[in-house]
Amino acid sequence: MSNSSTFSVFVTTGNCIIIFLIPLTILGDLAVCTAFCLNRTLRTRTNVFFLSLVTSDILLALLVMPLEIVRLSHYLHWPFGRTVCNVFNSGFVSLGGASICNLCATGIDRYLAISRPLRYCREISNTVIASVAFVWLFAFISGFISYFLWSQSHPLICADLSAPLSYSVLLLLFDLLAPFVICLFMYAKIFRISRQQARKITSTCRWIRGKHYNALQEKKSAKTLSILVGLFALAYLPFLIFHAIDGAFNEQFPNRFYFGSVVKWLVFANSTLNWAVYGFLNKEYRKALFKICSALWCKRRHRIIDQADNIDAYSIS
Repeated sequence: MSNSSTFSVFVTTGNCIIIFLIPLTILGDLAVCTAFCLNRTLRTRTNVFFLSLVTSDILLALLVMPLEIVRLSHYLHWPFGRTVCNVFNSGFVSLGGASICNLCATGIDRYLAISRPLRYCREISNTVIASVAFVWLFAFISGFISYFLWSQSHPLICADLSAPLSYSVLLLLFDLLAPFVICLFMYAKIFRISRQQARKITSTCRWIRGKHYNALQEKKSAKTLSILVGLFALAYLPFLIFHAIDGAFNEQFPNRFYFGSVVKWLVFANSTLNWAVYGFLNKEYRKALFKICSALWCKRRHRIIDQADNIDAYSIS
């Protein structure tokens, strides 16, 4: 297979993947947002952070993924100019940073809830909105700074996340790697504390089922969130490793276009999976999503029956 045909197959495959991911991400995240709004039991502090996470996923699907299709389809002939290219790359960095920062904030929130439950209920309840605002402010600042770092050799070419090595390393370190390390540290602490509490409750208060149930719920919630962090690691670590190596090669890494595109698609796939993982592993969200699907199915069925009745009535008349 020639280089041109390989390139064409790769671009077509990438476009098909992204076209599949965009509606799946948007519809899934909107279903989660609808469940959050319609069910009072879901309006918890942890779910506020998760709602912020799926918001970043929606924005990624609406603003970044379509431009990735344009980049692939018009590679080396970017049609929108240097400004849009820089916004495209900065938006990717900003929304990726928002995702990991939301997971980091969720981990800190769960750690405080399980380590200091009384203080958490008394003091932390009014800080959720401020925490979410700080996460998005951090994401916006990182995207704004990165906008001025991208180096484009030609206005008709949109180079994929091209920045000087000294700046790109700092960007990856503070925007992705540092929050991710904090995430790992928080969830390790959560598992250790939850295991200790479960042992104490089991050994000293076997008859107090309520406390034991709450401890199990906290541990299950931590496991669900740790799966999200694990998926994030599987998606973003190849991205971090590739761009670190690419920077060491002065962005002359062999087959840079192919490897850079694949690691970016992994990030897109991670955004698509977030709502499904949390929505179906969280019992309350799962029930709410099934209720929404059942309501939509019943509504569609009633509409079809009404249309059939109208046709029969018209035929009889």
